[in-house]
Amino acid sequence: MDAQQIAHYFAGIPTWWATFLMAMLPITELRGSIPWAITYGKMSWHQAYIASVLGNFIPALPLLLFMEEMLKLAERFPLTKRIADWFLQRTRKRAKAVDKYGFWGLAIFVGIPLPITGAWTGTLAAFIFGIPSRKAMIGIALGLLISATIVTSITMGVFSLFF
Repeated sequence: MDAQQIAHYFAGIPTWWATFLMAMLPITELRGSIPWAITYGKMSWHQAYIASVLGNFIPALPLLLFMEEMLKLAERFPLTKRIADWFLQRTRKRAKAVDKYGFWGLAIFVGIPLPITGAWTGTLAAFIFGIPSRKAMIGIALGLLISATIVTSITMGVFSLFF
């Protein structure tokens, strides 16, 4: 499923809100919402940037605050336990920089705009490696700003070549 297909579900919603909501999803995050907003939604780069960073950061707040409770709940059911265990193991493997460098590792991990390196996984990595919530929120926010800058720059460069 790509950003355009996901955006189809937001048909009829103003572009700013569709971008914001698309950025909240763990599948697209801002890596999908920024290119969609600029190319298909015809938003200015700065509107796409702001809507996407805000939308991607919003889920990180409750995730950071309630991660332990959510994992305990997931452990109660066999299917969700398997999924949670798989995701925890995968995050541990991919987030070695977070373990090694703490706050800065988290910011860099979230800031690299690749699959499985966004705010959702960064939140889980912060929990796994014991980064305090307040520090984790700042690290994730910094990472999102870095990632959004990279994605916007690439999108604008590619967009200007074709349009």
